[in-house]
Amino acid sequence: MPAFAIPTLPSPTLINGQSSIPPPSAESFDTYFGGFLPQRHTLTSELGQTAYYLLSNIPSASASNPSAPEIKPKPIRRAILMHGGSTPCINLVPLAKDILTLPNSPPTQILLYDLWGHGLSSTPLLPPTQSLFHYQLLQLLATLHWPRVHLLGFSASGSFAVSFAAQHHTLCTSVTLVAPTGLLRSSSVPYSTRLVRSGGPWGLWRGAAQRSILYLVDGGRSPTPPEGWRGRVARGERLYDMEAVQVWQRENHRGHVSMLVGLYYWGGLFDLHDAYAVVAKGPVGKKALVILGEHDVVFGGESFRKELERVEWRGDVVVMEDVGHLIVREKPKETAELLGRYWAKYEEDLDG
Repeated sequence: MPAFAIPTLPSPTLINGQSSIPPPSAESFDTYFGGFLPQRHTLTSELGQTAYYLLSNIPSASASNPSAPEIKPKPIRRAILMHGGSTPCINLVPLAKDILTLPNSPPTQILLYDLWGHGLSSTPLLPPTQSLFHYQLLQLLATLHWPRVHLLGFSASGSFAVSFAAQHHTLCTSVTLVAPTGLLRSSSVPYSTRLVRSGGPWGLWRGAAQRSILYLVDGGRSPTPPEGWRGRVARGERLYDMEAVQVWQRENHRGHVSMLVGLYYWGGLFDLHDAYAVVAKGPVGKKALVILGEHDVVFGGESFRKELERVEWRGDVVVMEDVGHLIVREKPKETAELLGRYWAKYEEDLDG
């Protein structure tokens, strides 16, 4: 058993007969960002719905040559990419596509999905603990009948990935953590900041707490999409801009901001060292890769690397040059090439 505790999920909370805040309509999302993702699928559970997408480089049966000699199929590489806290999974489309077009890439299937409270997924009426996101991920694995996967968590989902691997290492071929949360220490946050973000007595400072947390999530500035982006879309332009996605999400997803605030309190942003240590010392330890941005002062600085040393991290740590926190958005091709090399090595180890 792991040496840290991840609480199990309580029974769903019901308010007016509902266990979750519903997501925006698919039509609203597609009006602005339709066409960038493949066919959408929806998984429904007692906690709400999860929107997910499958990308693949495997030719369809109809496109194959029926007269070609039968060749023993190669094992399928399966990967799940989890997005960060401020944008839904559309943020990872460039990375997924670059992975699928790697030279000599094996048959590959990639799952992208919207975390609870993001994109077109519901917001359960429960605290957003690690277990809540484990449950969502386990549901998807069961639905797809995927026995093992390469699991990647970016930013906020880095803590979900590492705690999931600590609890369910047999489901992970490898684990990759890109600019992950979890190794910050809550004790390092100034007392005045902690006091504001606590919400104050009886929640009197709730508004100030929310603004402070969103300021942290936004990296110190509000999302700034291109000027006139709505009009450009209305005139038929296909717009792929992550800050426009952020603005749309906050305006249309009634559970999103509360999810961001909840993630600060319960989502593993701080003090998840025990989970990192379990992974480091367990079967996945040498197959756990951390990718940091050279200029990411919060999740990539020297203090962060020292925290990895303290948990006796055995996997590789790679620092991506000339990039800050937004590695998957700003360096998708380089990240894909790195993943391709490491995944191949992990698969060889598994076969051996």
